[in-house]
Amino acid sequence: MSATQTPVSPASARSPRASGFADWIAWGRRYPFIGASVVSVLLAALSAAVLPTVPSYDPWAWISWGREVVDPHLSFAISGGPSWKPLPWFFTIVWALFGSAAAPTLWVITARAGGLLGLFAAYRLGARLTGTPRWAAVTAGVLAAAGIVVTQEWFYEMFRGTSEPMLIACALWAIDRHL
Repeated sequence: MSATQTPVSPASARSPRASGFADWIAWGRRYPFIGASVVSVLLAALSAAVLPTVPSYDPWAWISWGREVVDPHLSFAISGGPSWKPLPWFFTIVWALFGSAAAPTLWVITARAGGLLGLFAAYRLGARLTGTPRWAAVTAGVLAAAGIVVTQEWFYEMFRGTSEPMLIACALWAIDRHL
């Protein structure tokens, strides 16, 4: 081999497609919340396309309040609704801009993505607090996420668009960010 030739390293010999996927994985590990958010939104949107997206009673009130804030011809009054929750209300204001037909589906996608983010956060915390060996961290993460899934009516709450799974996600990600 002459002095001008450089040996080909195995890393540079990878195909561009394999390198791109590895780069995405590395990026997701570097920014776990953003990576989990993207995956959660994609899975929630897919679930909205495949499964029914009918919000339960409380989300309908938030959706109508969001529409009342956006539409200048409607008066905004929080009376008559079951519960006042600012986080869902903020989202439903934004979703009301897309029309009254799209707002319920967009809210259900948001709530489902929030529920999935809670599972990601539970897995991450369980794995992170366990440490090594790797199999123990993975087991702890799976058990932490499973602990959320088996709570009473978690699937119902997430798939019907209530805010509780999203609140679980907010609490768990706050703990993760604190650590």
